[in-house]
Amino acid sequence: MPVEVEYEYVWVTIDTGAQIMSVYHDPALIEQHSYPLPSSAIELSKIDL
Repeated sequence: MPVEVEYEYVWVTIDTGAQIMSVYHDPALIEQHSYPLPSSAIELSKIDL
């Protein structure tokens, strides 16, 4: 994190489609990072819940 926002509240949005994590402080976008998701999937319809 940038030094300017150290000890400040930030929030993060994860875009699963683009696989990007965006970090915000106030209304401003501070940073974006790659957020790769696992390529495996679980078929939930076959699990008895």
